[in-house]
Amino acid sequence: MAGKTCALTSGGLALVCVGALLLASSSPESPQMAVIDASGAATICGTVLQRPWSKTYESWDAGGSDYFVLAMDHVHAAAHPQYGDSIILRFPSDDSVTEHDLARWVSKHACVRGTLLEAQPYVPSYAWEQFPTGMDGRPEPRGSGIRMAKIGRLADVQS
Repeated sequence: MAGKTCALTSGGLALVCVGALLLASSSPESPQMAVIDASGAATICGTVLQRPWSKTYESWDAGGSDYFVLAMDHVHAAAHPQYGDSIILRFPSDDSVTEHDLARWVSKHACVRGTLLEAQPYVPSYAWEQFPTGMDGRPEPRGSGIRMAKIGRLADVQS
């Protein structure tokens, strides 16, 4: 396996190879091999949850209103430690996944195919606006998650 690096994670075996991450999983609904390519396109499985607004960093990152997250299966959470154990589900601009589509999956196991998003620096609109800050006094970033292209059972999102 010259040129390839293997590492054992708590969620399974990870094989990193030329910009792609392959994950082995034992969960029946999770992919046997989930591919995350260099562009950020990913298939991630877990349980869809709807969460209310609260004064938490996750709620801030989601945009300050009710939002949906995917409580990731252990293998996916291990592969994406920057998201913790859940990832915020972001709606696509083309309405290929709507709130109605997502509501069908609340409290159910689903797989999401989409583009991983990094949190972006927040620029306050007003001096008196409330927002969480880091240790350096700057506003915490927001907007991380996965922009959904498809949601459903694994076979449906991979086709």
